[in-house]
Amino acid sequence: MILVDGASSQTAYNAVKYWLPLVSVALVVFRVLVWIRNKINATIASTAAWGERLLHNHLLHIQTATEESVVILKEVRDNQSEQLDKAKVTAAAVEKVAVDLEKHENAEGEVQQKILTALEILKDRT
Repeated sequence: MILVDGASSQTAYNAVKYWLPLVSVALVVFRVLVWIRNKINATIASTAAWGERLLHNHLLHIQTATEESVVILKEVRDNQSEQLDKAKVTAAAVEKVAVDLEKHENAEGEVQQKILTALEILKDRT
């Protein structure tokens, strides 16, 4: 044990009596500030997670609908392409039928003309 005279022990006691409450208060304030910072960070993180979840849930149906629309639009486009090809084939066939009909009508007109001519000749002979 160290022997200390009364004046120096009194000075040490006064120093401890003065500084110990200040250091204790500073440590308590520091701990409170650290606790507040941790709570703020946790709140920010949970708020960010909540916002992310909210946006994900809100935008999920839009994304799903968009993906379904893409599939349907591709099917519609393919169907329209097929219909266009069929329409072109049909138009070509109709045009061919029109040409054939015109040829047939011309040939029928010639046959009718020959029949009339033959009837005229027969009428003149009788």
